[in-house]
Amino acid sequence: MESVKELFPAKGIYEVIVGTNGLEPNLSPLGLHVDEVISVRTFRNTLTYSNLCVFPFCAVMVTNDPHLFYETLVGRSTNFKITYGLPILDVPCIMIARCRFSSMGEPAKVDLDLLHQLGPCTHPAFSRGAALFIDMLVHFTRIGQGILPRQREEELLKIMEYEIGVIERTYPELRGEVETIRNTLRSKGYKLG
Repeated sequence: MESVKELFPAKGIYEVIVGTNGLEPNLSPLGLHVDEVISVRTFRNTLTYSNLCVFPFCAVMVTNDPHLFYETLVGRSTNFKITYGLPILDVPCIMIARCRFSSMGEPAKVDLDLLHQLGPCTHPAFSRGAALFIDMLVHFTRIGQGILPRQREEELLKIMEYEIGVIERTYPELRGEVETIRNTLRSKGYKLG
């Protein structure tokens, strides 16, 4: 599929909604791991896992709508249709995939073989790492400028440490930029993990 590189421009973890069926239709927000193989992780005590054991296919829905992520997380997404035996939300970009368990750990790793695309897939998938990088840049502009009390700067540094951990794990392509920010802060006398 040509649009995979547009949807997932770098190695990392992208937030998507995954539809499965088997025991019953289920929609869940999951992190889609993009590396040499595209995969998701799922825990054994979930309906997603049970469904994939029965019917090893899923629908990967790419959206940036926070309301849909929330509704699927709390199980309130009832406005779906069944296509190819899978629950599908009304989003522009959907990919149908064959699923194969490649690791039975906890969580289990499920590799996806993308088979078919429904709708135009022209916008990149949501990346927490990329979004947190932008948030971290906002904090970075406020530290060492003499506009905040030192205590508030220390609070922002703790937030930035968390954000850096997520960025490095979910969007490793930004490691160079993160290291530059670390070095800049160190040169100003600030400690950042």
